[in-house]
Parts: sequence; C-alpha cells; structure tokens
Amino acid sequence: MNQQLLKEYVKYDPNIGEFVQIKKTHPRDNTRKVGGTLGYEDGRGYIHFSLLGKKYKSHILAWLYIYGKMPENLIDHIDGDRRNNKINNLRLATNSQNQQNRRRFNSLSGFKGVYPKRNSRGEINKWMAQYNKIFLGYFKCKIEAAKSYDIYIRSVGGDYAATNEEIVGYGTLGD
Repeated sequence: MNQQLLKEYVKYDPNIGEFVQIKKTHPRDNTRKVGGTLGYEDGRGYIHFSLLGKKYKSHILAWLYIYGKMPENLIDHIDGDRRNNKINNLRLATNSQNQQNRRRFNSLSGFKGVYPKRNSRGEINKWMAQYNKIFLGYFKCKIEAAKSYDIYIRSVGGDYAATNEEIVGYGTLGD
C-alpha cells in the first residue's frame, strides 16, 4: 500500500480519525457504499478495515495518509484509546515506549506496577512496587507504592509514561 493508492480509494479526516470510502475497489463490489465510514473494532480495541483484499489497522493507514510512508516503528495512541485515530493522538514509538504507555492492566491493588506482599497467614501486610523485573520497594500503603512506580516510570518513559495518577488517580482507591 502506498499513499497515492490509499488516497484514490479513501478519504481520511485527521480531526475525527475516520476513513470514508470515496471509490469502489471493484465495479461489482456491493458490500460497501461510497461515502460510507470504514472500519470495525476488533477484540483488542483497534479499528480495522479491508482495502483491495488486505486488512489494515486504521492508525497505520492514518499515518501513511498524512505522512506519505508506512511507519518504521510502532504507532502509539497517546491517550491510550486504540479507537482514537486522530492524527494528533498518534506518534511513532519503540516497543518499549509503547509498553510504557499501556493503560490496561490487571492488579489486585487497582494500580499499575503495585502488587500485594502477604504474610505467612496470607494477609496483605505490605505493597510492592515493581516495573518489569525491577524491584522498587515495599510500602505500607498501595498509594505510596503507586507513587513510587510513577516516579520511576516517568524517569525511564518520559512523555510515553502512563502513570497511575493519570490512569486512576491516587484518591480513587482506599488503602
């Protein structure tokens, strides 16, 4: 796929992040209407559509449409919403940067990078902060552990770091 071919069949609105079909891909193709919005959400939250017999993720084609070439790295959704394909919400990222911006996580604590430390009776007596396999410490409360995680993730992730403060906030969960 190249930019010229893409623009022959679709129009992309960078302010709303959607594609509209402007030309049929085959004269007998009655599956889509010219002028109709393209795309469907997959089970992981990404928007896809097919063009000329091949399936594409919309954020990849948005990048091609605007910048004229396929991205060399990953495309990161700045706000973490995989459905938001507005061009100002997309940026190039390495795999590491993309992972640091993840906002989906499963944690008993309700915070990213914060896990319970149990005593011999199985009771939670401390909270551990950890980034990947880097141990950041034990804390009496999960909010302090979350803050420690956030300090570390900001130091390594910079603008790509999705912190607990912005994802869930510190005041939303009790100790």
